Amino acid sequence: MVKEADEEGSPGGHYKIKNPTSTTVFDQLVEIGFKHKADGIAWAKAEMEGMFKHCLRAVRNWPSWAYDDQKMNLSWRAPMLLLMEPVGREAFDHGRAMERMDEAGTSKVIDSLADYAVRRLRERLELAVRGRISGSS
Repeated sequence: MVKEADEEGSPGGHYKIKNPTSTTVFDQLVEIGFKHKADGIAWAKAEMEGMFKHCLRAVRNWPSWAYDDQKMNLSWRAPMLLLMEPVGREAFDHGRAMERMDEAGTSKVIDSLADYAVRRLRERLELAVRGRISGSS
C-alpha cells in the first residue's frame, strides 16, 4: 500500500493499494485483512458491517438534504413524493408530491428507506463473501 498526497500535496492523503488486482472495496479490504489478520474475509466483512452502520445516518439525512437542502432535524417532515413511484408504491401525483407527512409518517418512511438501503448493502456483501470463499478454494 502507498499513501497518496492530498490535493495540496501534503502527506495525509488516502491509503491506496499499489497496483490493485481487485475491483471492489470488499476485495481490497480482504487483501488488507490477509496481510494483518488470519481470516481476511471475516475481518473485511466486519469492517464493511461497521461502514453500513455509518451509512445509516447519511441515508436517513439524504431526503432532507435532497428536498430542502438542510440537515434533518426533529421538525423536518418528509414530502409525500417519497411514498410515490419510483421510490414508493403510490402512483405519482404532482399535486400532492411536495405535501408534507406528519411526524409518524416521516419517521416510518425514513426508517423504511434506511432499512432498505442497508438490506441491499448486506445482500451485496453476502454475495461478495460467497464469491470470495468459493473463489479461494
